[in-house]
Order: sequence, then C-alpha cells, then structure tokens
Amino acid sequence: MKKKGLIVLFFFLTLFCFTKDMFRVHETQLVEMQDEQQSLKARLAINDMLVIKLPKAIYFLQGLSLEIKIPKAVADYRDAVAFYVYKNMSPTPTPKTIDYAGDRVFLNTFPGRLSYNFQIPLAKNHTLKESPYSALLPEVIDVNEGYVYFRLQLVMKGTPVAVLESEFDIEVKPILIDKGMLNLSLIPPKADTRQQIPGEDLKADKDIDLVANKKNYALFIDEKPVDMIDNTILLNSGV
Repeated sequence: MKKKGLIVLFFFLTLFCFTKDMFRVHETQLVEMQDEQQSLKARLAINDMLVIKLPKAIYFLQGLSLEIKIPKAVADYRDAVAFYVYKNMSPTPTPKTIDYAGDRVFLNTFPGRLSYNFQIPLAKNHTLKESPYSALLPEVIDVNEGYVYFRLQLVMKGTPVAVLESEFDIEVKPILIDKGMLNLSLIPPKADTRQQIPGEDLKADKDIDLVANKKNYALFIDEKPVDMIDNTILLNSGV
C-alpha cells in the first residue's frame, strides 16, 4: 500500500512539473543576445515574462545566469511570487504578444532574501552545478528553439499592494565553456606542383580548383587526430 502511494505521488509531481500551460502575461519583455558574450538587463513586474532571444551562432555558450534582485516587499512575503520556465512556446514572442501556450518545465517560488541566482543550462554536456548560492534548472533548454522563457506570477492571496507593485531587476549573463576555437583553412597545392596520389588523375584537375578532403589528408593537434567541421575546431584550455 505504501509503495502504491509513492507511485501515485510521483505521478502527480511529474504531471505538475511537465504540463501544457495556456496563460496571459501583462507584458512580454523581449531582449536579444547579439553574440555569445553579451549580458542583458531587464526589469519585470509581477505577471510579466522575460523572453531571451539567443544568438544565431552558438559555439561556447553552455548556459545563462540570471542575477535576480528580489524586492524587499516580496522577500518579506516569502513564496508569494513564483517563477516559471517554459519550452515549445507558441506563438513566436513579440513585445505586443500577451497570450501564450507552452510546456512548463520548472516552477518555484522566490526565497525570503534580496537576491537570487538561477542558472539555465543550454548544452547537454554542461558543467553547471547547483550550490548554496545558485539554483540550477534541472532540464536543458534546446537552443534550437531560439528563445528562453522566464515568467513571473503572483501565487499568494492577501498580499499587500507593495508586493503587487514590485519590480524585479534581472541581469542575464552568459556562461561559456572553457574552450577556444581554431579556424583553419587548408589550401591544397596546385595540380602542376603536387605529388602524384595513387589512383588520382592529375590531368582532370588542370581546369578546376582542387578541394582538400578527408581521403587525402589527416589533421593532428598535439599528436592526436582531430575532426574539423566547417573549417573550425574546438580546443580545450591550454592546447
């Protein structure tokens, strides 16, 4: 009987955390990262939603850090305001859009203190960790969606006007992987100067550009073979 109760409890907790929501916000605060290193700032009222548009080219970005300043009135009424994280949202967010539908992946309330750090992982093999000073979203947000959604909502009745009129200052900071990138362009020798490769007809290459490919070269860094994608290679720190 006890085992059955635990299974039912787990089912309801799972249903609570991963469910489709249809909701209306007071305002959509849309901010855009032009590159992976850019930090952004926003000010949210209760029932607003912060939408972070991710950069198109992502190589080093493994997560986002949200530095949240909690208003004193909200801190005094602990658990009065909740924050949500969503994915698979529709429609495409705009500053004028207020009605949304999406999959809720996380819900929590703010603690009774004046600051809160919340990390959102964007890469499967991220190195982000939870600590006494920083909370961590337990699910990875797919960067292919292009956006990160963070919504505020009042969840306690009977709160004073000071809570209803509170505003949250949020700074969005990128969390980067500890790697570098090598951009390498290979220029093969001309047809009349390169050595004969067995099985290759040099005469057919006189009037066309030669393209180096994997079948006629190998790339090594620190005596280890590496693969190159779009002329770029990610390298560990210290290489």
